Amino acid sequence: MIDDLKKSIQITINEKITSPFSGAFFFTWFVWNWRMLYYLFSPDDTLTIANKLDFVTTHYINWCHNLLYPFFSAIFLIVAYPVITTGALWVSLRYKKWQTDLKNKIEGSKLLTLKQSINIQQQIQETEEKYASRSRDFDRRT
Repeated sequence: MIDDLKKSIQITINEKITSPFSGAFFFTWFVWNWRMLYYLFSPDDTLTIANKLDFVTTHYINWCHNLLYPFFSAIFLIVAYPVITTGALWVSLRYKKWQTDLKNKIEGSKLLTLKQSINIQQQIQETEEKYASRSRDFDRRT
């Protein structure tokens, strides 16, 4: 019973941590709140933990930097990143096609399509089979 509960909790935590939104939210939260983290974990021995916490509470705890900005930044990353990478892939593929077309034009050759190549391979195989059959027939006659 306890093992099942432990596994269930681990699965739930793992799902939360590995979700795209959680990762994007934590990343953007760190980006928006790096000053707070730097101040909290700075090796300044003159300030006590209580003083640091009071300073952070006073200057860095607000809805915008702690929740709204990271939330909207995470949404932007989740939506914009796939669009940007798809656009980059499209540009890359168009450039490669342009290169291939230019190369073929300059060299005066034309590449075969996959269908044409398969048809030629089938014709070669049929010709080889006919040649082998005729060769066997000729050998039997002699």
